[in-house]
Amino acid sequence: ELEQRERARIEYLAKVNDVLAYSVDVGEIVQRVTESVIPELAEWCSIVVSIDRRRDRPSITVAHTDPDKVRWAEQLQRDYPYDPDARWGAAAVIRSGRPEIVPTVDPVVFSLPGGDVLRQVGLSSVVTVPIVGALGTIGAMQLIRCEGQAPFAPAEIGLIEELAGRVGAALNSALLFDRQTRSRAALDTLQQVSGRIAAVATTGKIVHAVLAYGSSGISADGAALFLVDDDGELTV
Repeated sequence: ELEQRERARIEYLAKVNDVLAYSVDVGEIVQRVTESVIPELAEWCSIVVSIDRRRDRPSITVAHTDPDKVRWAEQLQRDYPYDPDARWGAAAVIRSGRPEIVPTVDPVVFSLPGGDVLRQVGLSSVVTVPIVGALGTIGAMQLIRCEGQAPFAPAEIGLIEELAGRVGAALNSALLFDRQTRSRAALDTLQQVSGRIAAVATTGKIVHAVLAYGSSGISADGAALFLVDDDGELTV
């Protein structure tokens, strides 16, 4: 039995490694990992990526075998926005850097605020682990089992933690690649705008260079520039 479990663990991690080696795009990696986890390890899987994002607006990806349930979960995210100061769940794990394991959910939680949503999910066993890379805590991964499923066993929790470590390494590389891409684009934009400003002599042409080429370089849909006139008033 031990050999069978170990062989299954190695085969599963090999499958996930194939997923991680496929892309250096953060969104694509997260999407593929969450989809590869279900339904073998859990009914639900979600990954929160908080690094390089606003504290209250991380990237959240949810996977379930039923597309209707995924849409329902996405609507829940809109109805109940992410709370970075929540006392439990992904937010707490990201802040502490420690896993949160609830082998069997206490029915008392269903009577707490928001408990009706947890009851609809059918929450019965939850494992939330930090995703860590060389850059630090990147986010968190949460797996959920529902009514009728066995609680997470210690061996499965170990596998989940190992999986999170590999995901962290892959996301770390993807984030570094993304940072380099954005830095290169920023430098190109600054050089282009600076060159065009140096080639013109009137205020109108300077403004045009900044708005037209600067906004394009940061993928803005539009731009406005305000100047202080001789009377000290702002003019567009």
